[in-house]
Amino acid sequence: MVTGRWRPWLKTGAVAIAVVISLVAARGNAQEPPVFPILYGGTVYVDGAPATAGTVIVATVGAREFHATTEPGGAYRNLLVAPPDKSYYFSPITFQLDGLTAQEQDVFLPAGSPTFKDEGYDLHFEKVTGAEPTPTVAALPTVTPTAVPSATATPIPTDDSDESSRGSVVWFVGVIGAGTAVVVAWYWLRTRLGKKRRQDG
Repeated sequence: MVTGRWRPWLKTGAVAIAVVISLVAARGNAQEPPVFPILYGGTVYVDGAPATAGTVIVATVGAREFHATTEPGGAYRNLLVAPPDKSYYFSPITFQLDGLTAQEQDVFLPAGSPTFKDEGYDLHFEKVTGAEPTPTVAALPTVTPTAVPSATATPIPTDDSDESSRGSVVWFVGVIGAGTAVVVAWYWLRTRLGKKRRQDG
């Protein structure tokens, strides 16, 4: 295990190697400035807890991959991202761990010297849990309105015997009324004649 005494030297050595490679590549084309690397370091968290020691982290820019291994407590150091040429400028840098992608991302930008992000560049990963099934709402049955039959008036049958009875009653009442009128008229006439005879006698 590398002690704290040697870590600065390892950091310097890694950057120096990357710079030398960049300068050698730049000499092939004197008109192009060298492509300087980015050095990352910090702590790796998985679901909020520090990653297990020995976990491999992969930084990806374009088609290039760069690796580092976590230490106890989830720390990682000397993750050197050093693309070979300027065609990688402005490309996104992503970080992977066991098929997971970190929430943090970076962009590879042109720089006049190596960029150091080796302290406090923490990476956070979250394991994707199974999504809960979306509840399915059962379709309500379609209610078909039932036609209500129209009420039909039922004619009341006419009873001929009742009509005959009513006619008989009316005829009987009429006869009695006529008889009564005759009796009253006869009585009135008789009274008048009697009075006249008494006056004449």
